[in-house]
Formats: sequence, C-alpha cells, structure tokens
Amino acid sequence: MKGAGRGHVHVYVDGVLRAKVDLYRSTAQQRAVVWQQAWTASGTHTVRLVVAGTSGPPRVDVDAFAVLK
Repeated sequence: MKGAGRGHVHVYVDGVLRAKVDLYRSTAQQRAVVWQQAWTASGTHTVRLVVAGTSGPPRVDVDAFAVLK
C-alpha cells in the first residue's frame, strides 16, 4: 500500500540489493504492485525487506507475496 504515512523500503534478494521502493503518496493507493522479480530457472531464493531510515514516517506495509509457477 502507498500512502501519506509510508516511507522507503530496500528489497534484497539472496543478499543483493535489488530495489529501493518509495511507498509515499499524498493519497492512499491500495492493491499496487510496487516490486516484482522474475527468474529464468526454478530454485530457492530469500527476499528480505529493510525499512530505510527516512526523515519522515518509516511505516512500511506488506500486504502479500505471490509466487507463480
């Protein structure tokens, strides 16, 4: 979810920074895909979200993860 009280999050995949996502928006926006990753081969991966230190609100919401095979 994006909204006025949201901050930034860093997305790491297998220990490598893949994205810096800004979740701030002046009005609420629900059901928004803010990050996605695709692989060419199957395997096991670790996704880690780290809330970034921002001057504003640090709130980050995770609504869902989806794995499509």
